[in-house]
Amino acid sequence: MKDKRIFWRFFKWTLLIFLTLWAIMAGILVYQNQQWRKREIQRTLWEIRLKIGEEMVQRTPYRSNLDNLTYLLYQYSGQMALRSYDAWGNETNRSQLLLGSFFYPKENDSIYMLFDEVLTVEEELELVHRITELKKQIEGDNWWIGAFLLSAPFKDDSAYFEIAGVKDFDQIVPLRIVYHQGEESITVLDLGPERYQNRPVTVLEVTSHIAFYGGLMSGPESPEERLRIFRRLEANLDTLEELIVSDSDMILHPNNSHTISMLPDGKTSRYDGISGESSENDLAYSYWVDPFYIFYGLEWVLALTFLLVLALAVFTAHVQARSVRRERAFTRAAAHELKTPLAVLRTHAEALKEDISPEKRGAYLDVILDESDRMSTLVGHLLDLSRLEAGAELRREPLDLAALTAEVLARLEPAAQVGAIALVLDLVPVQVEGDRRRLEELLAELGTNALKHCPPGGEVRVVLRLEGNRARLSVENDGPAIPAEDLPHLWEPFYKGDKSRSREGGGSGLGLALVKGAAEAHKGTCRAENRSGGGVRFTIELPALHSRT
Repeated sequence: MKDKRIFWRFFKWTLLIFLTLWAIMAGILVYQNQQWRKREIQRTLWEIRLKIGEEMVQRTPYRSNLDNLTYLLYQYSGQMALRSYDAWGNETNRSQLLLGSFFYPKENDSIYMLFDEVLTVEEELELVHRITELKKQIEGDNWWIGAFLLSAPFKDDSAYFEIAGVKDFDQIVPLRIVYHQGEESITVLDLGPERYQNRPVTVLEVTSHIAFYGGLMSGPESPEERLRIFRRLEANLDTLEELIVSDSDMILHPNNSHTISMLPDGKTSRYDGISGESSENDLAYSYWVDPFYIFYGLEWVLALTFLLVLALAVFTAHVQARSVRRERAFTRAAAHELKTPLAVLRTHAEALKEDISPEKRGAYLDVILDESDRMSTLVGHLLDLSRLEAGAELRREPLDLAALTAEVLARLEPAAQVGAIALVLDLVPVQVEGDRRRLEELLAELGTNALKHCPPGGEVRVVLRLEGNRARLSVENDGPAIPAEDLPHLWEPFYKGDKSRSREGGGSGLGLALVKGAAEAHKGTCRAENRSGGGVRFTIELPALHSRT
């Protein structure tokens, strides 16, 4: 429970700092993206105005399609309503709620379907839902650059659309649309005879696709929401009519600059003349884009960086909490190791104050000296470990690791003989560059540790080999294996398999930690493993001198 509290304390503050930095960077990215998107929308609006203007110069405004380029705003879920006016301010054409177009090979031209002239708004909404469902039946839901394509399958020669309506050059008012595929027929639109009004009906067969666009086909997901926005754009254009005067040179508008003011409600503008040409027609437009356009293109970047911030906060808090837990465990272990000798010192010092025999006095003084030496050794090991972890400078010199190993282990021969333990050396000459004193301590600790845990009559074997560009030193002994859960922790300060940290057998629990510190200071590694035939093997690897260039 305490460990969790430590983690959450660090996590809370780390996350706050990281999220603050992330918010600042995200704000900068969003601002820069907004500026770029504003310029992109401005270029798109200019392109729409230019191309529609060119079409109106080539044909009468009434026959111009004001909606066939509004798909350029599709990536912003955008909608656009346009109107054209003559020099006297009379409206000559306007955007449609629903339009369709298809290529008719017999005339080698595109035919435009005008649904607004024959359908009510409710009927157009119903038709939009109908063709959306039909699309899923035919070939799956698919939007294409802002226009909804209802396609006849290319692999089926029997599939085609039958379109009947009142045709006028390249425009047709559709009265019936039926999709045929083999013997199956699906009615898309079928109006009653009263809608024909005795007008001649033309029937066309289309084998490719029909594109649907207009106010009901672009913008938010819901057609009803698209209608609401389109009506608002039309209301914006209605306000312009009050500003139109007979003299086109006197057109007034409160916002007649080309600077885009990006607002959720869009912007309405009117231009005098079209596409830089001398024209008697004017164009007005009102547009809307999704207010979240400022995030377009950044969704994955923001999401992934936010998740990265969370991961970094968790990782940092984990590292900090682990460091605190390790420091606290180290402090508790050091206090535990010092507590016993201090208690012994105090007990014997108090006894010396009593009137005791000279023999006991001498024995008590010997105990005090032994415990003082023990504490001095422990403090020295603590200082050595601290210096190694702090990256103490080593006195490096070329050394024959085999000769150094033999020299250090020769000092342990008497202890091996007392325990009837065979000390076997299998060494090959290997040159390393290192600190003699640190390496001597490393070798002495490994040898002492192996002898201490080797049963009488057993064997301690020391092997030194050159493996590639590494010197590999193994110290193994007979005896009981170490529990698998203890192996990863043997190199930690004060760690002992006996959780009670009994002082039986001596040692402070810092020996292997010093071995690891010395090995890593020489850019080496260390590991411990149980031998398959019994016993334990400690392995140290150091860079060999001949590998240096």
